[in-house]
Amino acid sequence: MRSRRTPLVCLCMIVRDEEEVVERALRSAFDFADYFVLVDTGSTDETVTRVRQVLVERPHTVLISAWKGFAESRNEALAVARQHGEYVVFLDADDYFSGDAVRAKAQLAAARAWVCFGYQGWMRHAMTFAVHRDEPFHWSGSRHEFLVGDDGTQSPDYRLLQDFTVRYTHQGARSRQSDAWRNDVNALTDEMERVEFADTTTRAARTMFYRARSLQALGDVDAAIIAFQRRAEFYNGDEEERWYSELSATRLLEMQRPDRTWLITKYTNLIIARPDRAEPYLDLARQFRMSGRFHEAEKLGMHCGGMSIPDDWVQVDTASYSIHAWDEVAVNCFHTARFDAAAKLWKLSQLFGSQSCADRARIRHAVADCARNLKIAKLAC
Repeated sequence: MRSRRTPLVCLCMIVRDEEEVVERALRSAFDFADYFVLVDTGSTDETVTRVRQVLVERPHTVLISAWKGFAESRNEALAVARQHGEYVVFLDADDYFSGDAVRAKAQLAAARAWVCFGYQGWMRHAMTFAVHRDEPFHWSGSRHEFLVGDDGTQSPDYRLLQDFTVRYTHQGARSRQSDAWRNDVNALTDEMERVEFADTTTRAARTMFYRARSLQALGDVDAAIIAFQRRAEFYNGDEEERWYSELSATRLLEMQRPDRTWLITKYTNLIIARPDRAEPYLDLARQFRMSGRFHEAEKLGMHCGGMSIPDDWVQVDTASYSIHAWDEVAVNCFHTARFDAAAKLWKLSQLFGSQSCADRARIRHAVADCARNLKIAKLAC
């Protein structure tokens, strides 16, 4: 008889034109999943052939089905997966698992529903990972789907999986669609018109939040500000999500309204609301630095560098607790002519990588500037 510590696991996935990435996703689950269920919703490439080649020696079902919508197609896959595993695990074709699969599998029996952390670079966000097959939940939402009870009024009681994460790549077929963000905005706008906003479930809140994020990705700053503010003022749904919406709206407003006093007040209030989050400390440090208050800015940066990354589930910039904090301290050291200290911090941040090309170039130039200033100071002596 199988131990409760290692329940049967079925990996559930919907795919379409993912021949370039699906093998990586499936292989990342080999040490974790006992069965694989994939629903292909109309691939015109070799996705199905690639899937069958990769899974040739593993139990699996591949269904060919017409596209019904994100939630609807996920529910079709979920219905089949429930027949093959005690727990159903979810993964997108252009993402992959990373971490201790054995330990992750052993954790499952301790709860009926799980989330795990997903990473895109340094950004971390909790995502639905697994649900027990007997739990009465289904996927809902036109985009950024989420599980709700079959009566539509509840979400699973999730626990956080340890030592097992998902890496987002955004390298799948959808990333190649030039109008993907515009389509998301349109779909979420239509959904908002259908949602009853007096409802206390998560649906209205999540729809507002992801519509705001899609508008931001689309580059429509004015509309994104309004959307984030609307979500921040909507008190149903997740509190972290509401706080992050306020942070996002403030950052976007900073681009249009560089009122230093107002921004200092806003970032200070965000710190008070969630003192364990480093991001608004660094936003406040930036305002101090741009006001010439270098020592105060440096102190805030040092504080962030000593903070532990919290277990928050919504959009945690984990670099704010390390390389972004060191960068802020280094900039202020540079402005106060402590070039040796600044160079050491920038060199340390270079070891961790993952900065943007622009940031890497800026840091290289900054280190060179430190070296030149130190040389000038030495000659002057």
